[in-house]
Amino acid sequence: MAGVRAEERPATVGDWVKIPTIYSVLLVLCACAPRPRIEYEYVFHDGTLASSSEVTEAKAECQYDAKMREADNYYSKALSVAPSESKYVKTQSKAFNMAAGEIILEFYRCLHDHGLQKREKVQP
Repeated sequence: MAGVRAEERPATVGDWVKIPTIYSVLLVLCACAPRPRIEYEYVFHDGTLASSSEVTEAKAECQYDAKMREADNYYSKALSVAPSESKYVKTQSKAFNMAAGEIILEFYRCLHDHGLQKREKVQP
């Protein structure tokens, strides 16, 4: 039976469903691909890089650990009250999030007063 071709079967609905499914899986895999973590460094206002001891000293004076614990506490409270709030009115969790944001902003203001600012790490 040389030269006799098998009949081609017509495309079915299942064939058309496979294509978007494959693209969806590829899209999810691409979205979950690991991305390089952004690293930051502290610099002085004139652009010179701050040493780790200078950053540690400034963080100690600005009470970094205590403020981050307090902000984390507020974020935890916001997460715990969020499920009980209305779909449209989220006043209590919003207040907790705003309080945590203010604490973190206060810390960065203190660092700025000490002459430090944070920037994305420059790759050599």
